[in-house]
Amino acid sequence: MVHQSRRRWHFTFCVLAFFYGLAILMVSASENGEIHGIVQDEKKKALPDSVVYIDGPKVKQSPSKNLSMEQRNKNFIPHVLPVLLGSKVDFPNNDDVLHNVFSLFHGKKFDLGLFPKGAKKTVKFDKPGVHAIFCNIHPHMNAYILVLENPYFSTTDTRGTFSIKDIPAGEYTLKVWHELYPELERKVNVSPGGNVELTLTLKRGAEQKEKDSTH
Repeated sequence: MVHQSRRRWHFTFCVLAFFYGLAILMVSASENGEIHGIVQDEKKKALPDSVVYIDGPKVKQSPSKNLSMEQRNKNFIPHVLPVLLGSKVDFPNNDDVLHNVFSLFHGKKFDLGLFPKGAKKTVKFDKPGVHAIFCNIHPHMNAYILVLENPYFSTTDTRGTFSIKDIPAGEYTLKVWHELYPELERKVNVSPGGNVELTLTLKRGAEQKEKDSTH
């Protein structure tokens, strides 16, 4: 009888602990906010392949799976790939020709040599920053991998739109990177459960800070 009572108490305790933990997670999630918007040029033309990210907070988070930048039709796909610090990126060759993947400038320096169709090589990106990727056989092939220190980032689509979700409330420095423009920087305030809408305009030839509209 005493043994059954203890088992019943243990079961009840586990159930209560589970729902208590679930409630904490739900409250925490409801306190996080989002940032949405569009990135455009001075003529209000959408700028795809822009990376919008929160700079500053460092989050120790182990990437769950490898990402991929394939070589297809003599191009790197995707052309721009933001990843979390410590991520591993696969470089599969899906062309009928030999390819090479190397990066010898800013960021992590490596040269994967030549490899044929069907082969795949992998690089771990453990240094933050912009990594320019090339193929030494096909000079027109280039791409960019941005290694970031927290998961609060997004790449704009063909319409220039982006969305960053599950951001803890606070004031942050938001940055926008594009291969053809100076980096944009502005302050944003994310309120608990808030939804920030932004129009971010990139301009050539000058540092950009605090000059874009919020709507």
